[in-house]
Amino acid sequence: MKPNNLRAAIILILLASAGTQAQSAAQVAAQNAERDRQQAELASVAALRTEGEAQRQAVAAEREASKAARDAERAARDAEREARDADRDARDRTPLSERDQLAIAALEGLMSAGDAKALPILQRVLKGDNSDVVKERALFVLSQIELPEAQATLMDFVRNGTGRLQREAVRMVGIGGDAKVLDELLPIYKTADRRMRKYIMEAYLIADRKDLMLAIAKGAKDETEGDEAIQMLAAMGAVEELRSLGADGRNSRSLIQAYAIAGDLEGLRRIAVSATDATQREEAIRSMGMIGGDKAHAALREAYARADSERLRDAALQGMLISDDQQGVLALYRAAKTVQEKKTLLRTLSMMGGDAALDAIDAALEGKTP
Repeated sequence: MKPNNLRAAIILILLASAGTQAQSAAQVAAQNAERDRQQAELASVAALRTEGEAQRQAVAAEREASKAARDAERAARDAEREARDADRDARDRTPLSERDQLAIAALEGLMSAGDAKALPILQRVLKGDNSDVVKERALFVLSQIELPEAQATLMDFVRNGTGRLQREAVRMVGIGGDAKVLDELLPIYKTADRRMRKYIMEAYLIADRKDLMLAIAKGAKDETEGDEAIQMLAAMGAVEELRSLGADGRNSRSLIQAYAIAGDLEGLRRIAVSATDATQREEAIRSMGMIGGDKAHAALREAYARADSERLRDAALQGMLISDDQQGVLALYRAAKTVQEKKTLLRTLSMMGGDAALDAIDAALEGKTP
């Protein structure tokens, strides 16, 4: 072989060897890149699990805090009621004079004496110098008499009584349940002090007069008073009355909570769709989760699909988290179009736990859709 030809052959061999080495290096680099990608993906999923657990704990803490606040409020009301009962029990345990014992026994006997005969005796007892214990018992017997004169006497104590006797008279109006007398409490309410207003609200609650409680809510002098009336309407299950407040444009946080307590999904949906305040829309969507059930699940999925902001979508996801709608979140995950949306939904599934979450995590690790 000539020298020139030999040199050319050597150059060709060297070039071929270099090409093979470059190809091998490229393959190694590609394999390393794939391994790094898989490790990054594993780290991302692990981070999602960690973050999901942290958020699940945060949600649980928030639930506990909210429950603790409600329990504290309920405990305060219970304590107040127990204090009143304790005061009454203390009076009951206080040895009564022979005169009071005989008077109370006589009042119990009036229950079967007939209204016409009992009324003048009760009026005399209430006007006399009898003890408050005896008069409280007389007010109860009076509330069971259906004669107009009896109700007029009861209302006289409501208007002009003092202390425990006045409160007992208002309570007896509620227990008696006479519609006309209950109506007469409303004008008194409008000019009464806060203590008396509270007594009247309690009477309406006892008598289940949703219409009068609604009138109080609509005519409330301040937000605190309105919120108290709304809470009582929720306790009474007054769905239509609460919707009436919403129709008037009152979409306060207390009304949203009342809808949730009363189980009024449609009321929440109305606020979620029509409220001009974005925060109220978010709160209404989130509160749907408190109702739970298939209809609430469907409403939350609809709210997520209709959401025109990230905050509204987050509120829908929080509602689904509260109602534990794993299948709903999984369906959204399958339909998600972007990596960011899939990550958010996978994070929510991780917070929920359960089979749906595990299926989604396993599928993400394998690069599949569950």
